[in-house]
Amino acid sequence: MATTTTTVTVHAERAEALREYRDEHELPSMDAALEQLLSDRGERSHS
Repeated sequence: MATTTTTVTVHAERAEALREYRDEHELPSMDAALEQLLSDRGERSHS
């Protein structure tokens, strides 16, 4: 199966907020934190 790699660059303050989100939710990586955060925001926007 083919895979695609995407690199995301964020402002330092947003990166710090993402680290805090990762730690608060005990996620294993920044990738997992970003995925969860985007998923959470997507669910809220469709509510």
